[in-house]
Amino acid sequence: MFRSKIAYALLISIIIVFSACGNYSNNATLKTTSTVKGVAVTSLGTPAATLSQAAMVVGTVTITSAQASDTSNVGNFITLFDPRSSEATVKVVKYAHNAPADNFETDTAYANQAITDQDFFIIKVRAQNLRAILYYSISVTVTSTPAPEPLVYAGGYSGNSSTEFAAGYWKAGAWNGLTPIDVADYSFAKGITVVGGIVYVGGYCRSSGVYVPGYWQDGAWNGLTPLEVTGNTYVMSIAVDGGSVYVGGYSQHSGIFLPGYWQDGTWQGPIPPIASTSFVTSMVVAGGSVYIGGYSQIAGVQIPGYWQDGVWHDLPSLNATQNSKVECLTFADGSLYAGGYSGDLVSMYVTGYWKDGTWNELTSPNPGQETDVTSIAVYAGVVYAGGYSRNGSFVSVAGYWKGGVWNELTPLDATQDSKVESIVVFNGVVYAGGYSSDSAGIKVPGYWQDGVWHGLTPADATQSSEVTSLFVTQ
Repeated sequence: MFRSKIAYALLISIIIVFSACGNYSNNATLKTTSTVKGVAVTSLGTPAATLSQAAMVVGTVTITSAQASDTSNVGNFITLFDPRSSEATVKVVKYAHNAPADNFETDTAYANQAITDQDFFIIKVRAQNLRAILYYSISVTVTSTPAPEPLVYAGGYSGNSSTEFAAGYWKAGAWNGLTPIDVADYSFAKGITVVGGIVYVGGYCRSSGVYVPGYWQDGAWNGLTPLEVTGNTYVMSIAVDGGSVYVGGYSQHSGIFLPGYWQDGTWQGPIPPIASTSFVTSMVVAGGSVYIGGYSQIAGVQIPGYWQDGVWHDLPSLNATQNSKVECLTFADGSLYAGGYSGDLVSMYVTGYWKDGTWNELTSPNPGQETDVTSIAVYAGVVYAGGYSRNGSFVSVAGYWKGGVWNELTPLDATQDSKVESIVVFNGVVYAGGYSSDSAGIKVPGYWQDGVWHGLTPADATQSSEVTSLFVTQ
Protein backbone atom coordinates (compact mmCIF):
# COMPACT_ATOMS: atom_id res chain seq x y z
CA MET A 1 0.00 0.00 0.00
CA PHE A 2 1.37 3.42 -0.98
CA ARG A 3 0.36 6.75 0.33
CA SER A 4 -0.92 9.20 -2.27
CA LYS A 5 1.69 11.54 -3.80
CA ILE A 6 1.50 15.17 -2.77
CA ALA A 7 2.62 17.28 -5.68
CA TYR A 8 4.06 20.70 -5.25
CA ALA A 9 5.17 22.99 -8.06
CA LEU A 10 8.67 24.22 -8.56
CA LEU A 11 9.01 26.92 -11.22
CA ILE A 12 12.29 26.99 -13.04
CA SER A 13 12.66 29.75 -15.65
CA ILE A 14 15.29 28.95 -18.19
CA ILE A 15 16.54 31.65 -20.46
CA ILE A 16 18.56 30.99 -23.50
CA VAL A 17 20.30 33.83 -25.24
CA PHE A 18 20.73 33.88 -28.97
CA SER A 19 21.42 36.42 -31.71
CA ALA A 20 18.70 37.47 -34.11
CA CYS A 21 21.32 37.73 -36.84
CA GLY A 22 22.19 34.92 -39.19
CA ASN A 23 20.82 31.42 -39.39
CA TYR A 24 20.50 30.24 -35.77
CA SER A 25 17.67 27.71 -36.14
CA ASN A 26 20.03 24.80 -36.65
CA ASN A 27 22.80 25.70 -34.24
CA ALA A 28 21.18 27.68 -31.45
CA THR A 29 18.19 25.74 -30.22
CA LEU A 30 18.13 23.27 -27.36
CA LYS A 31 18.01 19.56 -27.94
CA THR A 32 14.78 17.88 -26.88
CA THR A 33 16.93 15.49 -24.80
CA SER A 34 17.80 18.26 -22.34
CA THR A 35 17.35 17.04 -18.76
CA VAL A 36 16.67 18.31 -15.26
CA LYS A 37 18.08 15.98 -12.60
CA GLY A 38 18.18 13.20 -15.18
CA VAL A 39 14.58 13.61 -16.39
CA ALA A 40 14.01 14.60 -20.01
CA VAL A 41 12.20 17.90 -20.46
CA THR A 42 8.65 17.10 -21.56
CA SER A 43 8.33 20.25 -23.65
CA LEU A 44 10.78 23.02 -24.45
CA GLY A 45 7.96 25.50 -24.96
CA THR A 46 8.44 28.41 -27.36
CA PRO A 47 11.39 30.76 -26.92
CA ALA A 48 11.26 34.54 -27.00
CA ALA A 49 13.76 37.06 -28.33
CA THR A 50 13.64 39.12 -25.13
CA LEU A 51 13.98 38.40 -21.44
CA SER A 52 10.26 38.56 -20.86
CA GLN A 53 8.28 35.79 -19.19
CA ALA A 54 5.09 37.05 -20.79
CA ALA A 55 6.61 36.54 -24.24
CA MET A 56 7.63 32.93 -23.61
CA VAL A 57 5.54 29.77 -23.86
CA VAL A 58 6.62 27.76 -20.83
CA GLY A 59 7.98 24.24 -21.25
CA THR A 60 7.50 21.49 -18.68
CA VAL A 61 9.25 18.66 -16.85
CA THR A 62 8.34 16.59 -13.76
CA ILE A 63 10.85 15.21 -11.26
CA THR A 64 10.60 13.60 -7.84
CA SER A 65 11.71 15.14 -4.56
CA ALA A 66 14.46 12.53 -4.38
CA GLN A 67 15.74 13.62 -7.79
CA ALA A 68 15.44 17.29 -6.83
CA SER A 69 17.62 16.74 -3.76
CA ASP A 70 20.36 14.79 -5.54
CA THR A 71 23.46 16.93 -6.16
CA SER A 72 25.73 14.40 -7.84
CA ASN A 73 24.99 15.34 -11.49
CA VAL A 74 26.10 11.84 -12.51
CA GLY A 75 24.37 8.67 -13.66
CA ASN A 76 20.60 9.17 -13.55
CA PHE A 77 20.78 12.65 -12.02
CA ILE A 78 22.32 14.81 -14.76
CA THR A 79 21.02 18.32 -15.39
CA LEU A 80 22.00 19.26 -18.94
CA PHE A 81 20.51 21.92 -21.21
CA ASP A 82 22.12 20.75 -24.39
CA PRO A 83 22.35 23.11 -27.42
CA ARG A 84 22.15 21.63 -30.87
CA SER A 85 25.43 23.26 -31.85
CA SER A 86 28.55 22.17 -30.04
CA GLU A 87 29.90 25.68 -30.64
CA ALA A 88 27.23 27.34 -28.51
CA THR A 89 27.96 28.37 -24.91
CA VAL A 90 25.64 27.88 -21.92
CA LYS A 91 25.37 29.57 -18.53
CA VAL A 92 22.88 28.54 -15.82
CA VAL A 93 21.99 30.44 -12.65
CA LYS A 94 19.55 29.26 -9.94
CA TYR A 95 17.39 31.77 -8.07
CA ALA A 96 14.98 31.50 -5.20
CA HIS A 97 11.30 31.90 -5.99
CA ASN A 98 10.46 35.50 -6.97
CA ALA A 99 14.10 36.58 -6.64
CA PRO A 100 15.26 39.15 -9.24
CA ALA A 101 17.51 37.95 -12.04
CA ASP A 102 18.75 41.43 -12.95
CA ASN A 103 22.37 40.54 -12.20
CA PHE A 104 22.38 37.34 -14.19
CA GLU A 105 25.59 38.18 -16.03
CA THR A 106 27.60 38.48 -12.80
CA ASP A 107 25.67 35.98 -10.64
CA THR A 108 27.32 32.65 -9.79
CA ALA A 109 26.60 29.82 -12.20
CA TYR A 110 24.51 26.88 -11.03
CA ALA A 111 26.65 24.00 -9.70
CA ASN A 112 24.07 21.21 -9.33
CA GLN A 113 22.75 22.27 -5.95
CA ALA A 114 19.48 20.80 -4.72
CA ILE A 115 16.33 22.31 -6.15
CA THR A 116 13.78 23.62 -3.69
CA ASP A 117 10.14 24.50 -4.12
CA GLN A 118 9.60 27.37 -6.59
CA ASP A 119 13.29 27.96 -7.37
CA PHE A 120 13.93 29.02 -10.94
CA PHE A 121 16.85 28.86 -13.30
CA ILE A 122 17.98 31.19 -16.06
CA ILE A 123 20.06 29.52 -18.73
CA LYS A 124 21.90 31.55 -21.31
CA VAL A 125 22.97 29.95 -24.58
CA ARG A 126 25.06 32.03 -26.97
CA ALA A 127 25.25 31.00 -30.60
CA GLN A 128 28.57 30.56 -32.34
CA ASN A 129 28.21 33.92 -34.10
CA LEU A 130 28.24 35.41 -30.55
CA ARG A 131 25.42 37.86 -31.36
CA ALA A 132 22.12 35.95 -31.46
CA ILE A 133 19.93 35.47 -28.36
CA LEU A 134 16.77 33.50 -27.40
CA TYR A 135 15.03 32.90 -24.08
CA TYR A 136 13.36 29.65 -22.98
CA SER A 137 11.25 29.13 -19.85
CA ILE A 138 10.68 25.64 -18.46
CA SER A 139 8.46 24.89 -15.47
CA VAL A 140 9.45 21.92 -13.27
CA THR A 141 6.93 20.04 -11.15
CA VAL A 142 8.40 18.15 -8.21
CA THR A 143 6.39 15.27 -6.78
CA SER A 144 7.03 13.96 -3.31
CA THR A 145 8.52 10.49 -3.02
CA PRO A 146 6.23 8.41 -0.82
CA ALA A 147 7.92 7.05 2.28
CA PRO A 148 8.05 3.26 2.41
CA GLU A 149 5.38 1.62 4.50
CA PRO A 150 6.54 0.73 8.02
CA LEU A 151 7.61 -2.90 8.34
CA VAL A 152 5.80 -4.72 11.15
CA TYR A 153 7.37 -7.73 12.88
CA ALA A 154 4.98 -9.59 15.16
CA GLY A 155 6.38 -12.31 17.40
CA GLY A 156 4.12 -14.93 18.88
CA TYR A 157 2.91 -18.46 18.40
CA SER A 158 0.57 -20.33 16.15
CA GLY A 159 -1.42 -23.46 16.77
CA ASN A 160 -0.59 -26.15 14.24
CA SER A 161 -2.32 -29.23 12.89
CA SER A 162 -0.98 -31.27 15.82
CA THR A 163 -2.71 -28.82 18.21
CA GLU A 164 0.72 -27.82 19.52
CA PHE A 165 1.70 -24.18 19.89
CA ALA A 166 4.67 -23.33 17.69
CA ALA A 167 6.86 -20.23 18.06
CA GLY A 168 7.40 -17.88 15.15
CA TYR A 169 6.88 -14.38 13.87
CA TRP A 170 5.07 -12.56 11.11
CA LYS A 171 7.11 -10.23 8.90
CA ALA A 172 4.97 -7.93 6.75
CA GLY A 173 2.12 -10.38 7.34
CA ALA A 174 3.99 -13.55 6.32
CA TRP A 175 4.41 -16.30 8.90
CA ASN A 176 7.95 -17.47 9.72
CA GLY A 177 7.94 -20.59 11.86
CA LEU A 178 10.88 -21.08 14.23
CA THR A 179 12.34 -24.54 14.64
CA PRO A 180 11.89 -25.74 18.24
CA ILE A 181 13.96 -28.23 20.17
CA ASP A 182 11.23 -30.83 19.72
CA VAL A 183 8.94 -30.35 16.73
CA ALA A 184 6.31 -32.48 18.44
CA ASP A 185 6.15 -30.26 21.52
CA TYR A 186 5.31 -26.69 22.53
CA SER A 187 7.40 -23.59 21.83
CA PHE A 188 6.61 -19.93 22.51
CA ALA A 189 8.00 -16.59 21.33
CA LYS A 190 7.93 -13.91 24.02
CA GLY A 191 9.90 -10.99 22.62
CA ILE A 192 11.18 -9.72 19.29
CA THR A 193 13.67 -7.12 18.13
CA VAL A 194 15.49 -6.42 14.86
CA VAL A 195 19.00 -4.98 14.74
CA GLY A 196 20.98 -4.53 11.56
CA GLY A 197 18.44 -6.59 9.66
CA ILE A 198 18.88 -9.55 12.01
CA VAL A 199 15.73 -10.83 13.74
CA TYR A 200 16.08 -11.84 17.39
CA VAL A 201 13.20 -13.70 19.03
CA GLY A 202 13.26 -14.71 22.69
CA GLY A 203 11.30 -17.69 23.91
CA TYR A 204 11.26 -21.17 25.32
CA CYS A 205 10.62 -24.72 24.15
CA ARG A 206 9.32 -27.75 25.95
CA SER A 207 11.53 -30.82 25.74
CA SER A 208 11.06 -34.03 27.72
CA GLY A 209 8.45 -32.26 29.82
CA VAL A 210 10.71 -29.34 30.79
CA TYR A 211 10.62 -25.78 29.45
CA VAL A 212 14.04 -24.78 28.12
CA PRO A 213 15.13 -21.12 27.61
CA GLY A 214 16.76 -19.61 24.55
CA TYR A 215 16.37 -17.33 21.57
CA TRP A 216 16.34 -17.55 17.80
CA GLN A 217 18.77 -15.41 15.81
CA ASP A 218 17.62 -15.24 12.20
CA GLY A 219 15.85 -18.54 12.77
CA ALA A 220 18.73 -20.40 14.45
CA TRP A 221 18.07 -21.60 18.01
CA ASN A 222 20.50 -20.53 20.74
CA GLY A 223 19.89 -22.46 23.93
CA LEU A 224 20.53 -20.76 27.29
CA THR A 225 21.74 -22.57 30.38
CA PRO A 226 19.07 -22.80 33.11
CA LEU A 227 19.80 -22.90 36.82
CA GLU A 228 18.64 -26.51 36.91
CA VAL A 229 18.36 -28.70 33.82
CA THR A 230 15.42 -30.53 35.39
CA GLY A 231 13.56 -27.33 36.26
CA ASN A 232 11.43 -25.11 34.08
CA THR A 233 12.88 -21.84 32.80
CA TYR A 234 10.97 -19.14 30.94
CA VAL A 235 12.17 -16.31 28.69
CA MET A 236 9.92 -13.24 28.73
CA SER A 237 11.88 -10.52 26.92
CA ILE A 238 14.84 -9.88 24.64
CA ALA A 239 16.96 -6.84 23.79
CA VAL A 240 20.13 -6.13 21.83
CA ASP A 241 22.30 -3.25 23.00
CA GLY A 242 25.90 -2.37 22.28
CA GLY A 243 26.41 -5.61 20.39
CA SER A 244 25.28 -7.75 23.33
CA VAL A 245 22.16 -9.91 23.47
CA TYR A 246 20.13 -9.64 26.69
CA VAL A 247 17.43 -12.20 27.46
CA GLY A 248 15.24 -11.72 30.54
CA GLY A 249 13.35 -14.46 32.35
CA TYR A 250 13.20 -16.65 35.41
CA SER A 251 14.54 -20.08 36.22
CA GLN A 252 13.53 -22.79 38.67
CA HIS A 253 15.99 -23.57 41.45
CA SER A 254 15.47 -25.57 44.66
CA GLY A 255 11.70 -25.44 44.32
CA ILE A 256 11.37 -21.69 43.65
CA PHE A 257 11.73 -19.43 40.63
CA LEU A 258 14.60 -16.97 40.58
CA PRO A 259 14.67 -13.86 38.35
CA GLY A 260 17.49 -12.89 36.07
CA TYR A 261 18.77 -12.41 32.57
CA TRP A 262 21.41 -13.80 30.26
CA GLN A 263 23.95 -11.44 28.73
CA ASP A 264 25.56 -13.04 25.72
CA GLY A 265 24.62 -16.42 27.14
CA THR A 266 25.86 -15.87 30.71
CA TRP A 267 23.29 -15.91 33.52
CA GLN A 268 23.07 -12.79 35.67
CA GLY A 269 20.99 -13.52 38.76
CA PRO A 270 19.69 -10.54 40.74
CA ILE A 271 19.04 -11.04 44.42
CA PRO A 272 15.32 -11.29 45.31
CA PRO A 273 14.08 -9.38 48.37
CA ILE A 274 14.12 -12.67 50.28
CA ALA A 275 14.62 -16.32 49.39
CA SER A 276 11.25 -16.64 47.72
CA THR A 277 9.78 -17.07 44.27
CA SER A 278 10.13 -14.09 41.95
CA PHE A 279 8.97 -13.63 38.38
CA VAL A 280 10.22 -11.53 35.49
CA THR A 281 7.62 -10.11 33.10
CA SER A 282 9.62 -7.53 31.16
CA MET A 283 13.10 -6.16 30.54
CA VAL A 284 14.58 -2.99 29.09
CA VAL A 285 18.20 -1.98 28.56
CA ALA A 286 18.82 1.76 28.67
CA GLY A 287 21.57 4.15 29.65
CA GLY A 288 23.99 1.34 30.36
CA SER A 289 21.66 -0.29 32.90
CA VAL A 290 19.55 -3.43 32.71
CA TYR A 291 16.05 -3.15 34.20
CA ILE A 292 13.98 -6.28 34.72
CA GLY A 293 10.44 -5.85 35.99
CA GLY A 294 8.10 -8.25 37.70
CA TYR A 295 7.15 -9.16 41.23
CA SER A 296 8.33 -11.14 44.20
CA GLN A 297 6.21 -13.41 46.38
CA ILE A 298 6.64 -12.41 50.04
CA ALA A 299 4.49 -13.90 52.79
CA GLY A 300 1.91 -14.94 50.23
CA VAL A 301 1.61 -11.47 48.70
CA GLN A 302 2.87 -10.37 45.29
CA ILE A 303 5.14 -7.33 45.71
CA PRO A 304 5.67 -5.25 42.55
CA GLY A 305 9.08 -3.93 41.63
CA TYR A 306 12.09 -4.12 39.39
CA TRP A 307 15.78 -4.94 39.49
CA GLN A 308 18.22 -2.36 38.21
CA ASP A 309 21.59 -3.94 37.52
CA GLY A 310 20.71 -6.66 39.99
CA VAL A 311 19.43 -4.42 42.81
CA TRP A 312 15.78 -4.80 43.85
CA HIS A 313 13.50 -1.73 43.95
CA ASP A 314 10.04 -2.39 45.28
CA LEU A 315 7.19 -0.17 44.10
CA PRO A 316 4.49 1.21 46.40
CA SER A 317 1.15 -0.62 46.44
CA LEU A 318 -2.24 0.83 47.19
CA ASN A 319 -2.60 -1.88 49.82
CA ALA A 320 0.45 -3.80 51.01
CA THR A 321 -1.72 -6.79 51.95
CA GLN A 322 -3.03 -7.23 48.41
CA ASN A 323 -1.33 -8.57 45.29
CA SER A 324 0.27 -6.11 42.90
CA LYS A 325 2.32 -6.72 39.81
CA VAL A 326 4.57 -5.11 37.19
CA GLU A 327 3.57 -6.42 33.76
CA CYS A 328 5.73 -4.27 31.46
CA LEU A 329 8.57 -1.75 31.37
CA THR A 330 9.80 1.02 29.13
CA PHE A 331 12.40 3.74 29.51
CA ALA A 332 11.84 7.14 27.90
CA ASP A 333 13.18 10.66 28.38
CA GLY A 334 15.24 9.62 31.38
CA SER A 335 12.31 8.03 33.22
CA LEU A 336 11.37 4.40 33.94
CA TYR A 337 7.74 3.45 33.36
CA ALA A 338 6.34 0.23 34.85
CA GLY A 339 2.82 -0.78 33.85
CA GLY A 340 0.68 -3.18 35.83
CA TYR A 341 -1.86 -3.21 38.62
CA SER A 342 -2.10 -2.71 42.36
CA GLY A 343 -4.50 -4.26 44.85
CA ASP A 344 -6.60 -1.69 46.72
CA LEU A 345 -8.35 -1.66 50.10
CA VAL A 346 -11.31 -3.74 48.89
CA SER A 347 -9.30 -6.48 47.16
CA MET A 348 -9.82 -5.01 43.70
CA TYR A 349 -7.04 -4.70 41.15
CA VAL A 350 -6.49 -1.11 40.06
CA THR A 351 -4.80 -0.64 36.69
CA GLY A 352 -2.04 1.92 36.17
CA TYR A 353 1.68 2.49 35.94
CA TRP A 354 4.54 3.71 38.06
CA LYS A 355 6.69 6.52 36.68
CA ASP A 356 10.00 6.68 38.51
CA GLY A 357 8.28 4.96 41.42
CA THR A 358 5.17 7.15 41.58
CA TRP A 359 1.81 5.44 40.99
CA ASN A 360 -0.49 6.74 38.23
CA GLU A 361 -3.94 5.18 38.09
CA LEU A 362 -5.63 4.46 34.75
CA THR A 363 -9.40 4.61 34.91
CA SER A 364 -11.07 1.31 34.04
CA PRO A 365 -13.79 1.51 31.39
CA ASN A 366 -15.60 -1.17 33.39
CA PRO A 367 -15.21 -0.42 37.12
CA GLY A 368 -15.30 -3.55 39.24
CA GLN A 369 -14.23 -5.78 36.36
CA GLU A 370 -10.79 -7.27 35.63
CA THR A 371 -8.62 -4.74 33.77
CA ASP A 372 -4.90 -4.95 33.07
CA VAL A 373 -1.98 -3.19 31.39
CA THR A 374 0.15 -5.62 29.39
CA SER A 375 2.41 -3.24 27.48
CA ILE A 376 3.53 0.37 27.76
CA ALA A 377 5.14 2.92 25.45
CA VAL A 378 5.90 6.63 25.50
CA TYR A 379 5.80 8.84 22.41
CA ALA A 380 6.26 12.62 22.36
CA GLY A 381 5.80 12.69 26.14
CA VAL A 382 2.45 10.86 26.03
CA VAL A 383 2.02 7.50 27.78
CA TYR A 384 0.34 4.70 25.82
CA ALA A 385 -0.70 1.65 27.84
CA GLY A 386 -2.09 -1.38 26.02
CA GLY A 387 -4.23 -4.02 27.62
CA TYR A 388 -7.82 -5.10 28.08
CA SER A 389 -10.86 -4.75 30.30
CA ARG A 390 -13.65 -7.21 30.99
CA ASN A 391 -17.12 -5.86 30.34
CA GLY A 392 -20.41 -6.64 32.09
CA SER A 393 -20.69 -9.89 30.12
CA PHE A 394 -17.24 -10.98 31.37
CA VAL A 395 -15.80 -10.63 27.87
CA SER A 396 -12.26 -9.26 27.62
CA VAL A 397 -12.18 -6.18 25.37
CA ALA A 398 -8.89 -5.01 23.82
CA GLY A 399 -7.86 -1.39 24.04
CA TYR A 400 -5.27 1.09 25.20
CA TRP A 401 -5.00 4.25 27.25
CA LYS A 402 -3.53 7.31 25.58
CA GLY A 403 -2.65 10.01 28.05
CA GLY A 404 -4.96 8.29 30.54
CA VAL A 405 -7.96 8.07 28.18
CA TRP A 406 -9.27 4.61 27.26
CA ASN A 407 -9.52 3.75 23.55
CA GLU A 408 -11.51 0.59 22.90
CA LEU A 409 -10.48 -1.49 19.88
CA THR A 410 -13.08 -3.14 17.67
CA PRO A 411 -12.96 -6.96 17.95
CA LEU A 412 -13.86 -9.53 15.32
CA ASP A 413 -16.75 -10.67 17.48
CA ALA A 414 -18.03 -8.57 20.39
CA THR A 415 -19.15 -11.70 22.23
CA GLN A 416 -15.63 -13.15 22.27
CA ASP A 417 -12.39 -12.18 24.03
CA SER A 418 -9.78 -9.87 22.55
CA LYS A 419 -6.58 -8.54 24.14
CA VAL A 420 -3.64 -6.26 23.45
CA GLU A 421 -0.34 -7.92 24.40
CA SER A 422 2.11 -5.42 22.90
CA ILE A 423 1.93 -1.74 21.97
CA VAL A 424 4.31 0.30 19.80
CA VAL A 425 3.99 3.92 18.67
CA PHE A 426 5.95 4.55 15.47
CA ASN A 427 5.94 7.94 13.76
CA GLY A 428 2.82 8.80 15.71
CA VAL A 429 0.92 5.70 14.57
CA VAL A 430 -0.29 3.28 17.26
CA TYR A 431 0.28 -0.43 16.69
CA ALA A 432 -1.44 -2.72 19.21
CA GLY A 433 -0.66 -6.41 18.79
CA GLY A 434 -2.52 -9.31 20.32
CA TYR A 435 -5.51 -11.36 19.29
CA SER A 436 -9.22 -11.18 18.64
CA SER A 437 -11.30 -14.32 18.94
CA ASP A 438 -13.70 -15.23 16.17
CA SER A 439 -17.28 -16.45 16.56
CA ALA A 440 -16.00 -19.97 17.23
CA GLY A 441 -13.79 -18.74 20.08
CA ILE A 442 -10.56 -19.32 18.13
CA LYS A 443 -7.91 -16.69 18.82
CA VAL A 444 -6.97 -14.89 15.60
CA PRO A 445 -3.53 -13.22 15.71
CA GLY A 446 -3.07 -9.68 14.47
CA TYR A 447 -2.68 -6.04 15.37
CA TRP A 448 -4.68 -2.84 15.29
CA GLN A 449 -3.04 0.04 13.40
CA ASP A 450 -4.58 3.29 14.61
CA GLY A 451 -7.66 1.27 15.49
CA VAL A 452 -7.93 -0.72 12.25
CA TRP A 453 -7.60 -4.49 12.63
CA HIS A 454 -4.98 -6.36 10.57
CA GLY A 455 -5.40 -10.11 10.91
CA LEU A 456 -2.36 -12.33 10.44
CA THR A 457 -2.52 -15.73 8.80
CA PRO A 458 -1.59 -18.48 11.28
CA ALA A 459 -0.06 -21.86 10.51
CA ASP A 460 -3.48 -23.45 11.02
CA ALA A 461 -6.60 -21.28 11.01
CA THR A 462 -8.52 -23.90 13.00
CA GLN A 463 -6.19 -23.43 15.99
CA SER A 464 -5.72 -20.45 18.30
CA SER A 465 -2.71 -18.20 17.71
CA GLU A 466 -1.50 -15.00 19.31
CA VAL A 467 0.82 -12.02 18.86
CA THR A 468 2.87 -11.49 22.02
CA SER A 469 5.31 -8.79 20.89
CA LEU A 470 5.73 -6.18 18.17
CA PHE A 471 8.63 -4.43 16.52
CA VAL A 472 8.05 -1.73 13.89
CA THR A 473 10.68 -0.17 11.64
CA GLN A 474 10.80 1.78 8.39
